[in-house]
Amino acid sequence: MYLWTDSDRILLHKRRYSKSELSELVTKADMCIVKLKPYGVVPGILVILYKIIMGTKSKSIDSKTELPLGSRFKMPKIVDSIFKILFSMDLWLSSKGLIVWGHSWWACIEH
Repeated sequence: MYLWTDSDRILLHKRRYSKSELSELVTKADMCIVKLKPYGVVPGILVILYKIIMGTKSKSIDSKTELPLGSRFKMPKIVDSIFKILFSMDLWLSSKGLIVWGHSWWACIEH
């Protein structure tokens, strides 16, 4: 969970799964992965930069009063528009199998 940040705790995330961990959970649930692709190059890079700047130690936070990382900064509209385009491109490239690393995984699973 090297991409775990205090925002994950604020957003009540419980954990992040590696590709192999997610595959194993799906298999144990008697389901089959049709597609499993990485997603989130942009947020992954931003999280790595945040960890470099802020350090890797977890901070004690109160999820009721703290804002998630992405909500702590006022984003100019042009920057917000650029991120929207980048995230859309990220998902499209991932769906085509052109991204080899990401912040998260998306999966198509069938029973």
